[in-house]
Amino acid sequence: MPGSPDSQRDGMVTFLPHHLNRQPVVVLGLTADELWICAGLSATVGLVLGIALAWLTATLAMAPTVVVAAVAAPLLLRAGTSDARALDAVWARVEQAGAYRFSAHVSQTLAPQPTAVNAGRQSTTRGLYLEGRTDRAAEALHLTVWSEGGGVGGPASGVEFKVDGDRAFARQGGGAWQEA
Repeated sequence: MPGSPDSQRDGMVTFLPHHLNRQPVVVLGLTADELWICAGLSATVGLVLGIALAWLTATLAMAPTVVVAAVAAPLLLRAGTSDARALDAVWARVEQAGAYRFSAHVSQTLAPQPTAVNAGRQSTTRGLYLEGRTDRAAEALHLTVWSEGGGVGGPASGVEFKVDGDRAFARQGGGAWQEA
């Protein structure tokens, strides 16, 4: 596993590949470009088949029906398969690694309702930073959560959680561990 493009030098797994960290428009597992290509090719095939079937059955209603069916079929058959495969691949690497570290920045933007009472109010953004490690074989987890500033103050400035087997503990600011 070390040396693969999804591993760091210490053998830890990089969870999300670079292309998953961007925010593309995705519908049914297809990016916007893939969706347009699929719809265009499917409509062309549907139109050709629809005209042929309309001529064979002597009913014009067959053409639009086949066009709609040809556009919808590939989209419905492809729905979510690439996302599911990517997630399955990540979990396979996690199970191979057994233990891993993780970190995440979570941002939440709160926008006021568009009403007269809220006129002029700005949206607010709140953030959390999470960092931790887990060992599936030992059934152990250690997680630290900081608000806004991230881990700048070290573990003592955040809230820590740890799970050891079937027992969970929490502490704030480097205080004593308390069973949760």
